[in-house]
Amino acid sequence: MVLLTQSSFALTKEDRIRLYTPFYDECSTSTSYVNSGVPSDGTVWQSGIQPPYILEQFAIETLKAVAHKRNVPASNTVTKDHVVALLAFMWGEGGDINNRWLFNALNTGLNAPELIDGPGAGNGTQSFKSFDAGVEATARTMVGNNQDRLATTLIDPNSTAEQFMHALTYYSEYAGNKLWAEASAPPNQDSYYNGRIRLVQHVIKNYNDVAAVVIGTPAQERNGDNIRRTDLLSGVNGGGQTGGGQVGSPGADECGQAAATGGAVMGNIVQTALNLAWPEKHNPPKEPKPEYSAALAKYNPGMRADGADCGIFVATVVRASGADPQYPASGTSVQMNYVKSHPEKYDIFDNPQSTADLQPGDIMIVGGNNGPGHTYIYVGPQPPNGYDQASASLNSRTANLGKSTISDSRGTYTRVRIK
Repeated sequence: MVLLTQSSFALTKEDRIRLYTPFYDECSTSTSYVNSGVPSDGTVWQSGIQPPYILEQFAIETLKAVAHKRNVPASNTVTKDHVVALLAFMWGEGGDINNRWLFNALNTGLNAPELIDGPGAGNGTQSFKSFDAGVEATARTMVGNNQDRLATTLIDPNSTAEQFMHALTYYSEYAGNKLWAEASAPPNQDSYYNGRIRLVQHVIKNYNDVAAVVIGTPAQERNGDNIRRTDLLSGVNGGGQTGGGQVGSPGADECGQAAATGGAVMGNIVQTALNLAWPEKHNPPKEPKPEYSAALAKYNPGMRADGADCGIFVATVVRASGADPQYPASGTSVQMNYVKSHPEKYDIFDNPQSTADLQPGDIMIVGGNNGPGHTYIYVGPQPPNGYDQASASLNSRTANLGKSTISDSRGTYTRVRIK
């Protein structure tokens, strides 16, 4: 078994800090954020969320409760990496989605009579009285003496999903954190860690499918009951129309229009590009992703329906992300002239020396005035194959990920960076 270290993951910590602004959004109208997040009676977490409940809400509220118990801002704990980490942990444990123990996503055996519904069980085969009771129990466990390594990792806003899984697995590195391990740890920690990293990758690739799982019902989601509510998703990786949890809307004023419009593709330009593009090339070319078709119709109407044009794809991403709703609808030469005529919006660099000069979110444009041109969005290396750019191609393929370049037969690309 090969140990998947952090270097096995495509994005570095610095990439993640630059790419993912804090997920916690006080401007949001999503039900995940409208509450104060403070236990009203000092005992049980009070989220204010009403049913139906989904797994993403449980993860977010748990992170907020951990922040409250550790006396740090919620923005420290509620980041994209931490939401992904908890969703992966919960998906792997299968509590409430693969067994009948309600509101116990991590199969915790916490002995807290005020929270438990029915008889308690130290092995985790127990339900909690409510969504908030389950959040409270999970947060208490994470800050408790036997597992406080988890809370310590989560209150660091820069910690990654992989670092959380490392802390979860290698308990011996943390004084006093042995009870869980002695009771149920796998004999091979490296193998367990590899499995947790694969779960992280699964969540990243299938975010909506995992995050939208309805909990608190007898449904067995991992056994095919398939009850999900995507309209409740906060927007961290796509999601529904509730307008919440935008991930870095460039150029938007605080609580301004870009953050308020919500929708499945609002947010950071990189996240929008990843949401609209297939993760790999297809031969013959695949039809556009449903998300791309919807974004074309809403943000770039009148363009070809298959989106098989590089300029159309980039324009759709830039418009849909909220970065620049006036970005030209198509045409690399038109787009080049536009960005150069708007220095208040764009930083232009005509001669990048390598892809090391690029940052996720950069728009690359080459040629187009007297011959064929091309444009793509640099998204940073993505698992599992390291593809780092999103683009389409005129008449040959719809949007997908691929490998970036700074020059080709059309010339050297111009790097365009949104200010």
